[in-house]
Amino acid sequence: MARSHTRFCLSVLLLLLLGVRVRTADQILITAGSNCKYNDSGSNLGTASRAVAFSDASWPTGTAQLGYGDGDEATVISYGGNASNRRITYYFRRSFTVANPSTLAALVVRYVRDDGAIIYLNGVEVVRSNMPAGTVTY
Repeated sequence: MARSHTRFCLSVLLLLLLGVRVRTADQILITAGSNCKYNDSGSNLGTASRAVAFSDASWPTGTAQLGYGDGDEATVISYGGNASNRRITYYFRRSFTVANPSTLAALVVRYVRDDGAIIYLNGVEVVRSNMPAGTVTY
């Protein structure tokens, strides 16, 4: 029996402000202002956090827009204890399910970022904004 639903995981690395909306041509899959999991611990999670099977169960959940410093955030994340030495890496995750992936021609990802972002879908990089080419480390 074929699977009728496929779970996708959108992972975002190095993003300070997050307001994501994912849609197909006719369907919004993640609305702006929705919740997502985030890790603002300053820890190096490596590449494992990009995988669908990665457990983010212990991560807090926040409503977008997530970030700090602008005053328009719905969820304020930690920049660490020292304003002169702020964390530069944050992880955000949001899962969504598509009932019939074979009907999708494209996905549109709209996001707000401050500084830079790399967005992964099921572990595969799909968007890079204001980040250097090549491998990016923690």
